[in-house]
Amino acid sequence: MIEGFDKMTSALKTIVSKNKRRYQENGYNLDLAYISDRLIAMGYPSEKLEAMFRNSLEEVKQFLDEMHKDHYRIYNLCSERDYDAKKFHGRVVNFPFDDHNPPNFNSIRLFCEDAEKWLLEHKENVCVVHCKAGKGRTGVMICCFLLHSHRRWTANEALAYYGKARTLDSKGVTIPSQKRYISYYYHYLRENLDYLPTPMYLSSVSISSYFPSITTQNNTIYVEVHQMNYKKTEPSTQKIYESKGFNVKRSDHQRLEIPINVAIAGDVKIEFHSKGIPTKKELFHLWFNTAFVEVENELSHFLSKDPLPSFSHPSTNNGGSVDIGHLLKNVSISDDHLLSERLSSDSSHSSTSSNPSENHSSSSFRDKRVRHSSVPQTGVARNNSSHSGKHIELSLNKSQLDKFPKDKSRRSDERFSVCIHLIKPEKQSSWTPPPGLHPTAVSGGISYSSPESSSTEEEPSASDVFQQGKDAPVHTWI
Repeated sequence: MIEGFDKMTSALKTIVSKNKRRYQENGYNLDLAYISDRLIAMGYPSEKLEAMFRNSLEEVKQFLDEMHKDHYRIYNLCSERDYDAKKFHGRVVNFPFDDHNPPNFNSIRLFCEDAEKWLLEHKENVCVVHCKAGKGRTGVMICCFLLHSHRRWTANEALAYYGKARTLDSKGVTIPSQKRYISYYYHYLRENLDYLPTPMYLSSVSISSYFPSITTQNNTIYVEVHQMNYKKTEPSTQKIYESKGFNVKRSDHQRLEIPINVAIAGDVKIEFHSKGIPTKKELFHLWFNTAFVEVENELSHFLSKDPLPSFSHPSTNNGGSVDIGHLLKNVSISDDHLLSERLSSDSSHSSTSSNPSENHSSSSFRDKRVRHSSVPQTGVARNNSSHSGKHIELSLNKSQLDKFPKDKSRRSDERFSVCIHLIKPEKQSSWTPPPGLHPTAVSGGISYSSPESSSTEEEPSASDVFQQGKDAPVHTWI
């Protein structure tokens, strides 16, 4: 009977682990995989009833004490749960962040430096990283550490390597914003940047080419802006802005721009919500970091080389929603001459900082910019903001948005995009921080430089390392 129960729980654990590789050697059956011989990814070590279908804490402890006695350090990434570190001899470090979200950027650096220090202390030391499922959040930190160790690897190489080592279908990190932060860390290392959460103003956000899940019924679209709050001991997210609602009809398959005009810095989350009948729901969201808005690639976002002038719908003073269908207008490349005067006016308020660290002198930030010269706009122009500075427009397509609705009917417009309109103040001292943002988050208090790589030896590619198997070192000292 006991043998039958063990077989049942073993089968249940395999089902729950889905596409992840399992460690099934030496009498163990764990949701655990060696990314390298000194880097381990695993699912959450559970207790009681949950241990029947997830990793058992006692079994994980037995495995680590047997295979890596006195030489393992566990990194718990869960913000939603915890366990007594004494059960693993006190060798547990917490870097918590929410499921299906990226970590705050500063914690990536701290994690990589801590893991590097631990591995350097002894040649047998190993790092064991887990979140709840041991795939997404775990993958973000491990991919960043692979980049930290292999300065010649790209973000895509790290993602592909981790995907193969952790899963059966090479689908390791799949959340777009998590991939974006891996790309950020790659640029942070490659450009040897000083990280400082750059103060900016979020002027407005816009969506173009509405999709069926919004326009099936008359819905009200509104936006929430969340800012990472660094004031607390553990960084947390707080809502700093919620827009008024805008009614969207099925016929309005054009562009909707929502004015915001709020101060931001560092890690920012923008959520798009639909308040329809009978309930409201989140349509999708995205994270970005103001220090890296001029990084562009398929993992992060793209830039408009010459951002179009700002247009918006009139807001209401009564806090209700506004019907904007009659205000929509298509603007195409042929309309450019009508906008030239406004563009000229905008350029007089826009300037590029003379500070090399702000300009990111490497051409890697600018070699793929795309001009959005034919996008539907609203027909009412406005003076978007009284703030002067450099205008930056981020553009994200469907594949770069988190929780974007799956369109089984395939009626969603492939041209669908979200644009984020930003202003980088000419004088950073003129920027007013949002409520709750600790002053040291935008001062020298948390500024730091990436460590320089002293190795000049040719490193193996990600594919070469993976082909050698888990016993091949990821780096000369890993």
